[in-house]
Amino acid sequence: MPATRRRRGPEALEGEQEETTGKEAQRSVRQRQSREQDAAGPQEYDLADGMWNFTQTQVEPWVLTHDDTMPMDDTLPIGPDEEKMLVSKMSRYVLMKGSHLEPIQTSKLNEEVLGAKYRKKRNLARQILARAAAHVNKTFGYRLLRVPETRFPQPRFKDCYFLVNGIQDGPLRTALGREQHPAMKGLLMVVFAAIYASNHNSQNNRTTETHLVAYLDKIDTMSKAVRQQLFGHQNWSDVLATLCRQHYLLKTMQKDPEGNTLNVLELGPRAFLEVGRKQIVYFIHEAVGEDVDRVVLEELEESAAQDQECQ
Repeated sequence: MPATRRRRGPEALEGEQEETTGKEAQRSVRQRQSREQDAAGPQEYDLADGMWNFTQTQVEPWVLTHDDTMPMDDTLPIGPDEEKMLVSKMSRYVLMKGSHLEPIQTSKLNEEVLGAKYRKKRNLARQILARAAAHVNKTFGYRLLRVPETRFPQPRFKDCYFLVNGIQDGPLRTALGREQHPAMKGLLMVVFAAIYASNHNSQNNRTTETHLVAYLDKIDTMSKAVRQQLFGHQNWSDVLATLCRQHYLLKTMQKDPEGNTLNVLELGPRAFLEVGRKQIVYFIHEAVGEDVDRVVLEELEESAAQDQECQ
């Protein structure tokens, strides 16, 4: 049966007009508020409100626990204008190195930053670096952390620093442009966990590159095109080579019992500084639905304390 339209009386039309008028009034109020906000500029958020949350589940990485204060002399053998110029130049150098995930080696500061005019002034490069580190931390929240020599005694890591993000809040890290792509963060944790849980040649926390590539191929279901889009390479060996260049992983060459050369991977200094062993242990246990043994945590904390005492 076809629908018929009923005639509405004056009361219905009057109610409809009141509803329309109310909606227009609300829309007018919203538009006025929007114009007022635009005139006032961007809204400022207080760090004490609910938007930011400076907490982290497991506080173990050196980015949170390591005292990165570098000793600074009260006076320098240069004038205040020269000091300001050099600190500004060093700060740009530190930020550039950090943006490329490259290490900052004190042995190269005279050549790459100070130049011939200042290289003969004893200990000046370290003092300028200390002031630049304090400036970068105060301005951007980044921290300049020294590689733990007890864990990485190789000559290339002697007096070596990495710039890491000292702010642990996810939204704020993203706003500052230093948050990694979620896919890369996930891949790093999987790779760290696979290496940390491995037992290569009776040595914990190491695995061969061949074994790790085979493991990633086994658990990965994405196409090579997607892998290229997410990680910049189609093959896992190339992805791992990138992580080695960024010092998340450390590659060494060893011989197996038959005399064959093996590429062995372990956690690099950036993995220790940015993530930490405790985070990796929790990640492994959560993946298999188990609680972390308190004895394991105590051993990790004791080892981390020893590393820092030796710095």
